[in-house]
Order: sequence, then structure tokens, then C-alpha cells
Amino acid sequence: MSDLLRISAWLVVSWVLAFLFLCTAIFDVKRVTPAQFWPWIKIKPEKLSNVRAYNQENCSMWMTCAFIFFINGIIGVFNRQLSAVLLLMFIFPGCIFLIQRYNRILRKYLVPDEPVK
Repeated sequence: MSDLLRISAWLVVSWVLAFLFLCTAIFDVKRVTPAQFWPWIKIKPEKLSNVRAYNQENCSMWMTCAFIFFINGIIGVFNRQLSAVLLLMFIFPGCIFLIQRYNRILRKYLVPDEPVK
């Protein structure tokens, strides 16, 4: 019984993380204003060339995270050690990947400032 409890707890934790990323993705894609990655930085809509495409790419980024944690939960049912290693790989280097991906999205849609004359 305790093995079943540990397996189900691992599955629940992974799927809760996946659900949070999924909710963030859905919220971002339905937004009219630009989605935020950093809570302390507000991006004005006039600073982006296409707000909707920007939000869709942010949604794609979060959906990828949700998918990874969903699959990791399934892997955890069969092999908890592998799932734990993958979870650590996704969390720590994954944060750096998310920051880089967001910066690429921002560079793609950010309108450059006018040069001062």
C-alpha cells in the first residue's frame, strides 16, 4: 500500500506542476494585453509588433513545460529514480532555458526604440 501511495504522490505532484503550467498557458493565450514573464516588468502593447503572436509564443513555451511535467509524472509511476533525475534536470537547467526562450520571444516581437536625433 505504501508503494502505491508514493507512486500516486509522485504522479500528483508532477501533474499539479503540469496543471499550473497549462493554466498559465491558457491565461496567456487569451490575454489581450502582453503576457508577462517577469512580474516586475510590464510590457506595453505599443512596444510589441504583434501582441497576439507574442502571447501565443508564450503559451507555446508554457505548454511545453506542462507536457514535460505530465510525461515526467507518467515516468515516475514506472521508475521514480529516473523521474527524480529528470525532474531535477527540468527544474534547474529548465529555468535557464525558459529565460533564454522568453528573451528570444521578446527580441522577436519587441519594437526597437526610435534613435534620438
